[in-house]
Amino acid sequence: GLTPYLYLPLAGRKAAFGAWGQVDTLDGFLTHFLRKEYGTFRLYSGNEGSQMGDQLVQALVLYCRNFQMESTLYLGAPLALVGVVLCAHESVKAKSVGCFGMALTMAFTFYMVVFHSLSNLPL
Repeated sequence: GLTPYLYLPLAGRKAAFGAWGQVDTLDGFLTHFLRKEYGTFRLYSGNEGSQMGDQLVQALVLYCRNFQMESTLYLGAPLALVGVVLCAHESVKAKSVGCFGMALTMAFTFYMVVFHSLSNLPL
């Protein structure tokens, strides 16, 4: 988990190729840990004027287009839809709300929206 952050101040004392800033001081460590150069919860230091979620729709459309056309050869979306429908049908048939497939679908949806709203990567 957080073990690399314990080692980081010690490693920062030696000048290394591709160093992560001046992490041997408290201010430098906090700058690295809180990602002040990039902005907390930001993935890219560019696009300074962009606000969180500016390109959410565009990024989701590009992801879906790539998923459909290049990653799954047009089979991914229909198969995913069949899986969601079958899982919903089983939940209704068993009169239960718990379904691993639905939980997985909801987690994936949450991840996609949160990741693409926080990302400020150039598209």
